Amino acid sequence: MNPQREVGPVHADILGPAAPRRLPRLAPLPLSAARLDPASLLGKWQELNAAATIPHCLANVRRTGVITNFSRLADAGTDTPQGRFAGMWFADSDLYKTLEAIGWEMGRSGTDQWADVLSEAADLLEQVQTSDGYLNTYVQGTAGVERFAHLEYSHELYCAGHLLQAAVALHRGGGDKRILAVARGVADLIVSALGDDLPLIDGHPEVGTALVELYRETGEESYLRAAELQVERRGHQVLPIGRFGSQYYQDHLPVTLTVLASNQLGTLNWGLMQAGVAVTAIPCIMLYLLLQRYYVAGLVASAVK
Repeated sequence: MNPQREVGPVHADILGPAAPRRLPRLAPLPLSAARLDPASLLGKWQELNAAATIPHCLANVRRTGVITNFSRLADAGTDTPQGRFAGMWFADSDLYKTLEAIGWEMGRSGTDQWADVLSEAADLLEQVQTSDGYLNTYVQGTAGVERFAHLEYSHELYCAGHLLQAAVALHRGGGDKRILAVARGVADLIVSALGDDLPLIDGHPEVGTALVELYRETGEESYLRAAELQVERRGHQVLPIGRFGSQYYQDHLPVTLTVLASNQLGTLNWGLMQAGVAVTAIPCIMLYLLLQRYYVAGLVASAVK
């Protein structure tokens, strides 16, 4: 077991997926504040996830070449990697999502059965990550592809967000510091490279919530500001329209006007909520409910007249 990874019994103070640094009146419960009965429907699913789903995911990230995408770059070092990138260009996220699941299971049960997997993953991430913090095996392992050149579809920040969330889960659930350090390198690059000088956003707003939670885990204020910038920039048609259009990328309207979707009835577009901006939209939602002028899909079953 890696000496930097501290795995022990489950404690009541292990934080869950959301852990605000400044606790509001209603604060999220810690991870172990509630337990599912192992004999219940959800309890059985939880046990099945640990016994079968995580091993299945680990087998598949090897079978589909996700691990190979990392190892071919690690083996090549500064030379041109052998072979070709395998799978979809966002395949890195498959590994990160699996690592996140492991982190929360470690926090739930205290298991250390995946210690070797985490050490291998940390080794690969550390070796592939560039000196300035960049980490994406598709961009790094495919000739002619430039970083941050096509964020509308490249999934670079999407994958980065899943890495950040995996690192938070592993640090909270099992005390892992190595993957957290890699994630901080990625976040530091986002802060420096995608600041005021390069005002870009991803076609998928996943990285916003990830940066917020990494800020909560580390206390680094620049991560919170980077998340704010991602939210503030979205909705101003920063991304090329492409074949899907700005609404597909949730870049058609600023988030405070999200309730004014692009149709006659003003149906609420819930897609931007995954960017961590629900509170921003609440005043607008309430305004139009009170004015009784719009339908709110998914919130009110019938028309608000």
